[in-house]
Amino acid sequence: MASARQIHLLRALRRDERPCAEHFAERSVPLPLPLTAGQLLVRVIYVSVDPYLFQYALLQPDNVGLVQSRAVGVVEEACTAPGFPAGCFVYGSFGWASHTVVSTSGLVTVTMADGSKRAVAGSDGLRRIELPTTLHAASSLPRFLGVLGMPGLAAYAGVTRIIRPAEGKHVFISSAAGAVGLVAGQVARLLGARVVGSTSSEAKCAFLLEHGFDAALNYRSVPVGGLAAALARLFPSGIDGYFDCVGGEMLDAVLGLANEHAGIAVCGLISTLPAQGAANASPPTSDGTPSAIPPEHVWQFRHFSRVLTKQLRIEGFQARSHFDLFGEYCEAMSAWLDRGEVRYSETISHGLEQCPQALMSMLEGDNLGKQLVQISDDPLAPGVNHERVC
Repeated sequence: MASARQIHLLRALRRDERPCAEHFAERSVPLPLPLTAGQLLVRVIYVSVDPYLFQYALLQPDNVGLVQSRAVGVVEEACTAPGFPAGCFVYGSFGWASHTVVSTSGLVTVTMADGSKRAVAGSDGLRRIELPTTLHAASSLPRFLGVLGMPGLAAYAGVTRIIRPAEGKHVFISSAAGAVGLVAGQVARLLGARVVGSTSSEAKCAFLLEHGFDAALNYRSVPVGGLAAALARLFPSGIDGYFDCVGGEMLDAVLGLANEHAGIAVCGLISTLPAQGAANASPPTSDGTPSAIPPEHVWQFRHFSRVLTKQLRIEGFQARSHFDLFGEYCEAMSAWLDRGEVRYSETISHGLEQCPQALMSMLEGDNLGKQLVQISDDPLAPGVNHERVC
């Protein structure tokens, strides 16, 4: 094998357009073989599909080419790479690809919160996956991109460091049926809070209740302009904490109901996504590249003064800034999962060619929990012989 299949972004998106099939193409790209010292040939098994791909990556002209995304894979060949033998599983930013060649050079040893040592290349760099001692009925690999990966860490950091829930407190989670919100809501409830989540359908509301939420709101059933009133009915005593994945009108409504010293963790701004079928308001320049200053969706906040009058704490954050929590989080979450106190869900598409559609479907809210695409065979899948798994 001398080449890899890859999904490429053909041009950077404008903020006034949604990603569609025409923005992507599959390419066959030569691999830099043979390997040199410190390099690994990795077969990609699962790739992550996340909202940040639209919010950040796909809008940048420098990111045209291979769509960069977190992934897990198996080392098929290693060249002088201690700690990464052939057959071991690895995590990294491998992108939407069938195979990749990565380097282990530049790895640093980080002391985690639990005292353990971990070799990483930055907060989202290459690392070996340490599998649980017992193999479950379903594969353990997808969870390292979700509940035991960056989405889970984002949920844990936002809840514990910004919202800081406690007994008797009332916490609201937007986009609660997604990979981050689903974990955030369950963690807040484990820490004593009453938790309400918002989502986009009655079926998803039932899904949230099955996952331990105390109540759920189908925001699409709310009349125009009625969001604040709907939240007021769910929070008669006000809101003490808000995990925000959407921004805009939802955030404004929460500001109007926030109690003194409420904590608001801003993790996503998916409401800035243009409406499906929206007209392109900002044409490209004469050479076909996106306009230098793309239009921004701006919500006119009516309740922003309450940030001052209620002494609110609003903090935008990214998981990579809280990587020091990763060991603590994985230890706590593993225990919660083993005891059945946290349940997680994954929506998995199959085939590299499905990556663009998986992204588009996720932005429409079609997924439950973490959206993944399986690129190749999973050695840990049920019915597979595990004898050679390291």
